[in-house]
Parts: sequence; structure tokens; C-alpha cells
Amino acid sequence: MNIKKVAIIGYNRIPFAKNNTAYITRTNQDLLLAALNGLVERYDLTGKLIDEVTLFPF
Repeated sequence: MNIKKVAIIGYNRIPFAKNNTAYITRTNQDLLLAALNGLVERYDLTGKLIDEVTLFPF
């Protein structure tokens, strides 16, 4: 079997908010999950097998 390397590059983010306001009760994990769920929805990845995800905290 010939395996080809593939890279799918996309992005998603949560909206910006002032410190200690909209996300004050949310954990980093909550925010990450929201961003990843948005990415899945944006690129129609539901049910797809994804080998690796890399995150850049900006």
C-alpha cells in the first residue's frame, strides 16, 4: 500500500472578549472544545478520521 502524506490547513477561533467578562466561568478546555467543534462544523469533518491536530495559542 502506498501511503501519501496529506495536510489540511484550516483555522477557527473563539471571539475576542475583554478579560474577566464573557469567558470568566469557562475553562481553557471549554474554549478549546468550542474552537474544535467550530472547526469540525466549518470544514464538514463530522465522522471523518483525523490523525493529528496541532494547536497554536495566540
